[in-house]
Amino acid sequence: MADRRSGGGEKPLHWVGTSKRDFFGFPEPVKSDMGYALGLAQLGGKHPRAKPWKGEGTGVFEVVENHDRNTYRAVYTVRFEGVVMCCTPSRRRALPASARPLRTFR
Repeated sequence: MADRRSGGGEKPLHWVGTSKRDFFGFPEPVKSDMGYALGLAQLGGKHPRAKPWKGEGTGVFEVVENHDRNTYRAVYTVRFEGVVMCCTPSRRRALPASARPLRTFR
């Protein structure tokens, strides 16, 4: 169950740079799950799969979703009073087997 704190209403969601365009280019199931996580953040809560983003201190979170052998990420911050900022949604494509480096074992 998601952590939902009672608070003073919904915070606006601000998109940084091309983050909105990038996010809306994600597949529907990914947008749905990540949108829910962003919505919880706007209401003052935290999605169970939202993890602190390493190296940035408190208030910066990353949500990761896997879909069709690709990994999708959205990083957002709640550091600023009264606003949630979505910073860097991205997709990491799975490499085809022919493009993966070969490992040799001895």
